[in-house]
Order: sequence, then C-alpha cells, then structure tokens
Amino acid sequence: MSQYRRSYVPGGVYFFTLVTYRRIHLFSNVENISLLRQAIAKMRKELPFEITAAVVLPDHLHFIWSLPPDDSNYSQRVSRFKVLFTRSLRGKRSLSQDVSASRRKHRESDVWQRRFWEHTIFDEHDLHRHLDYIHYNPLLSLSEISK
Repeated sequence: MSQYRRSYVPGGVYFFTLVTYRRIHLFSNVENISLLRQAIAKMRKELPFEITAAVVLPDHLHFIWSLPPDDSNYSQRVSRFKVLFTRSLRGKRSLSQDVSASRRKHRESDVWQRRFWEHTIFDEHDLHRHLDYIHYNPLLSLSEISK
C-alpha cells in the first residue's frame, strides 16, 4: 500500500479537493448542496476553523481552510465532514451492490472517494494562486460540461 505523507502545520492554511465516488454528480442537486452546508456548519461548531474560500462543482469540492493557531488536525475535520454529509443522505442513497469488497470491509458508502487531496499553503503568493484556481475552476468546469 502507498505511504501518504501529509503536512500538518499548527494554525496552517490548507487547500483541499474532495471528490465524489465515481465522480457522481451529487452536487447538481440543490437539496444536496443544502445538506452540504448543514454538514459544514455542524462540523465547524464541533471543530472550529475558518473557510477562506470554497467552490462546489457537480462531482467535487475545493476548499481553503485556516486552522486555529494550536491545531493542525485537518484530517479529522475532513473525515467528520464526510461522515456528516453521508449520514444526511441516508435513505436517499444506499451502498451499491457493485461497491468493491474493500469499500464494504471499511464500511464505506458510494458517496466519497476514499482519500482527499491536500496542499499546505506556504506563503501569500501560493494562497493567491489557489484562490485564483478556486475562482476560475467553475468556469473551466462549465466549459468542459458544455462540450
């Protein structure tokens, strides 16, 4: 199995990408975006942090989060967020029969890809590059969809 090394910086600023399982267009549904907002709000009450930027696309999300000065545990936040959102869909979606044995073993549903992508923002220039990416990403995605 691959060894993933993540950077944990107390009080850090991080860029994330979270992708739906098999790139299902979960966020094309307005109700699901409402559930997404509720999951984020609940998670932020439990594990505070600031959302610097975010974009919701049909099959994935991008965030920039700023953690409290003494906290570097973004993995716990991402995990909790995924659980809260997945639970809110319960009854609307169920574990597909074609989900791999590995996903069933880990009690994973058909909502999220197993992992997420993270990048530690290291300076103002890097922050602005990622803000631009979030700002322009929906335009790129819409143009790709309309092809």
